[in-house]
Amino acid sequence: MNQKVLIVSTEPTHPTIRGNRNCILKYSELLRSLGYEVSFLYVKSFFSTIEEYKLTKEYWGDRFFIFKK
Repeated sequence: MNQKVLIVSTEPTHPTIRGNRNCILKYSELLRSLGYEVSFLYVKSFFSTIEEYKLTKEYWGDRFFIFKK
């Protein structure tokens, strides 16, 4: 299967300290296990920290994209 999924969120996935982040991460792992190519588009919010950005980018690697408002 060569199907692609793009997850778009204003919430970073890391660190997974909140339920919504954990939910996004678990769904992305499920989709990967089913053979989907999953990427993450992070819509940068005013409230996110540099650490959150770095950890999320590190996890997603070349499948990480950012949109600054």
